[in-house]
Amino acid sequence: MQKSDLIVIVFGILIIGILVLSVLLHIRKNKALETLWEAYNAARASGDRVRALEAGRAYYRRRSGRLSMYDEQAIANELNTMS
Repeated sequence: MQKSDLIVIVFGILIIGILVLSVLLHIRKNKALETLWEAYNAARASGDRVRALEAGRAYYRRRSGRLSMYDEQAIANELNTMS
């Protein structure tokens, strides 16, 4: 086996490792978002506005990395539909 073949193999393994890690991190983020979304909906369904506000902020913050005024407006609109 020549040195260039070994470099290609190592580089290929490195690329595959990076891709696998990227997919696993994406799956983990989506699972965390799903859990936060479920907590937000459960809080809204219970009628607990304070808990729903906190859960909504946590969900939107995790989704986009920060909480924007549009996220706050979306939460307010959703809380206004609570019975």
